[in-house]
Amino acid sequence: MPNGNLLICLATASKVYEVDSFGTQLWLYQGNAPIPQAFRYSKCFIENPVAIVSASSTSINQGESTNLNCTIISTAATGINYSWSPVLGLSNSTVANPVAMPAVTTTYSVTATSSAGCSTTGTITIVVKSNGLEVDVSAIDSIICLGEITQLNSKLSGSNGNPTYEWTSNPVGFNSNLPDPFINPEKNTWYFLKVTENGNTALDSILIQVNPLPLQPSITKEDSLLVSSADIGNQWFFYGNPIDSANSKYLLPKETGSYQVQIVDSNGCASILSDPFEFIHT
Repeated sequence: MPNGNLLICLATASKVYEVDSFGTQLWLYQGNAPIPQAFRYSKCFIENPVAIVSASSTSINQGESTNLNCTIISTAATGINYSWSPVLGLSNSTVANPVAMPAVTTTYSVTATSSAGCSTTGTITIVVKSNGLEVDVSAIDSIICLGEITQLNSKLSGSNGNPTYEWTSNPVGFNSNLPDPFINPEKNTWYFLKVTENGNTALDSILIQVNPLPLQPSITKEDSLLVSSADIGNQWFFYGNPIDSANSKYLLPKETGSYQVQIVDSNGCASILSDPFEFIHT
């Protein structure tokens, strides 16, 4: 082997193991059937990692949490990296044992990858039992442009008429006790709602996607034409008012005055108006 050790295959015994220069066995792979000797074994064949996924409880009430755990059984795998999905409801998606608090019944999948690049996957389903109180979260617009305001909405069922609302967010910074608050996020943000009533809890969440604005354009002059710095998405203005059908990169002004241009991208997000360009018609 490249490290100077000896790889030994006992074909009929279904065993492969590595021995160092002192004759010490470093690891052992035990197969279930005779192993061909004339074969180049890959690192992942030798490591043969298997993910065993468990939970402290696989059935919880809404608002409760459970501890997930991924144990790797392998002959030689080291330096394990973990990736859990979905990440919503997890305390940390890159550790072996995150805490899960799903709002609804959820199947979690974990991929464990060794330092040699060998991967294995395991899954577990956490059943969330309803207590009769349920909430459904939505938004007037779940995709907005930077600077826009949208409203979160909560639809509650199974309530006796005296619920308490608790909104939080990730990234952190938003808190509200209103059932339908207005929000103005600056980046993609998860909003979490926890409703409690008479000891019962209902949970739900929503992702608000925030699209950036196009860069502020600028105007130059070429001969008798005004030219936008953007190739597409242009809207020209004259004294702050949009000019009908003036959507080209180029504008032929018809009169002396102050012109500006704005960019609207494929997401419908509009840039800041360009600085005014004072045009003198000759």
